[in-house]
Amino acid sequence: LEFRPVLFRSEGYHVKIGYNQVCINPTFSCLPVGFLTQAEPLNKIRGDLYARCLRMVDDGREVILITFDSLGISQDVQERMEESLRQAVGEDALIIFSCSHTHYAPSLCNALGFIEENTPYLESLDIKLLNLVRNCRMSEDAQLTVSYQVRNFTGVGRCRLSQGSDQFVLAGVLSFFKEGLRIGNFLIYNCHPTISAEDADYLSSDYPGAALDILKQRYPKEFFLFLQGPCGDVSTRFTRQAKNYDEVIRLANEIVSAWEKMMKLTPRMQPLKLDWNDQTLPIHKGLKTFDINQMDTASLSEKEIRELHTGAKMVEQYRGMLAMLPNEVRFTRVSLGPFRLIFNPFELFSGYMQNLDPKKDVLVCYSQGYLGYLSCPDNQEISYETMIEICSNDDKKAVAELIRSC
Repeated sequence: LEFRPVLFRSEGYHVKIGYNQVCINPTFSCLPVGFLTQAEPLNKIRGDLYARCLRMVDDGREVILITFDSLGISQDVQERMEESLRQAVGEDALIIFSCSHTHYAPSLCNALGFIEENTPYLESLDIKLLNLVRNCRMSEDAQLTVSYQVRNFTGVGRCRLSQGSDQFVLAGVLSFFKEGLRIGNFLIYNCHPTISAEDADYLSSDYPGAALDILKQRYPKEFFLFLQGPCGDVSTRFTRQAKNYDEVIRLANEIVSAWEKMMKLTPRMQPLKLDWNDQTLPIHKGLKTFDINQMDTASLSEKEIRELHTGAKMVEQYRGMLAMLPNEVRFTRVSLGPFRLIFNPFELFSGYMQNLDPKKDVLVCYSQGYLGYLSCPDNQEISYETMIEICSNDDKKAVAELIRSC
């Protein structure tokens, strides 16, 4: 394996921190991206779309994390957006893009040959993102501390595969403190934001956006960013009672309740020492060949069988388009004291968490690019997700090893 790391480790504990957010609702009708059945541009919005920015400066070096209510941002689009931002932040800052994976937002992605960027929408974000970063209110140097609480939580998401496990469906809160006072939080969960119907007539940030709205109203002096975990095999399929926006609000309140319980626990605060590692990993792209009629589908639900047929059609549509995808992927590990955030572009299955310590490590997916599903190494289960993944088993093993070692 040929990893090419770029490492920065700060020696001090005094950190400047700043937060800002901007609404990124389109001002014109846009086609949502996430379901093949979505065919009509929409102008109604239920649950505003936001970009949120956290800047951290330690010993003159800077990490800029920007989260988006978006399906994903492909590597080529991110590179163009980063180039624009450099005029505001300079060449040395580490910039991380991370998406919630809502299926009800305009496309910022070129992926797999059938998802294309919405160029007018992308262009409309240019000045908004520049101002988002420029106008972060930076604190003075201070000795900040962090704490992390995590628990298994299946009140919103569960493994959606018949033979899957809920072991690594995890809700977490990583909190920041200044002089013992909590000033902000990363809210972490791994569940697909696909509560509304596939043909919903509105754009939406789904449960992540609704949950952040609730918490911002309750804790107006704190910042909140949502980070989507390895949810390739996790959704609300077995927990939702309806597919509408009322159900989005109900399930948002469920995850808020889980996060708040952790926020109220006595924190074990650790010094915030900033450290990061940026690596690239070569991948070997390819698509599987399946004959659904020869598969043993006895253990699958009717919905899973329907999805297999959908997946088979998709595979044939983009079998000749793999050259459009990058030949290497980017992993960025950011350590905040003893806690590690590992940003990656895949829709990882939740089982990849077995390579880490869930009490201090977080896998953040749909980040630093977007490259679709990745089941665990040596997976033998048949599903829509495993049918359309584009990486080899050796790639999966390399990803697991990189996660363990970075």
